Amino acid sequence: MVSILFCGSRSFSSFPVVQGPVSRWLASGGGIICGSSAGADSLVVSAAVNAGGASSLQVLAAFSVSGAGAGSCSSLQSARFASASGASVVWLAGGPLSVPFRARLAARSASAASQAAGGVVFSAGGVLGPGSSLAVSCLVSRGCPVWLFSPSPGAVRGLSGSWVPSVFCGFPCFRFVPAQLSFGF
Repeated sequence: MVSILFCGSRSFSSFPVVQGPVSRWLASGGGIICGSSAGADSLVVSAAVNAGGASSLQVLAAFSVSGAGAGSCSSLQSARFASASGASVVWLAGGPLSVPFRARLAARSASAASQAAGGVVFSAGGVLGPGSSLAVSCLVSRGCPVWLFSPSPGAVRGLSGSWVPSVFCGFPCFRFVPAQLSFGF
């Protein structure tokens, strides 16, 4: 089974935009990796479970099963819902509680991206946040495709390239195309 990272903005709130791509990807036999933050991650968990795909879902949580180490952006509720529904949940995926929360989030994003064959990002528009940018950068550095569902694609922090119109599982979106190196010969 090929697994793709589904991630995005903590403020993303359009369940219908998430539900279609998640459901189609699962129906094609694909697996899903996602984080455990509020917003897009939480919507991905709900969409996957609602589509009957909990067994194809892996959730990486930057906090413990008890909720210790969770931050204001964390969604302990969606991680527990995923676990109760039969999904695989990796608790403390970003490291032990002795690691500062922001560092655990970054390590969790990098870990999720390292396990995925591609990525799907959900954003309300503008520059991607630090977690989404890190995930996109990790995926692109490995030559993996990344699709974006957003009304207005913005820059990816620390990465040169552009978003071009594309389709993912039949849904219109954007795909990231890295900048090409040019040599003045």
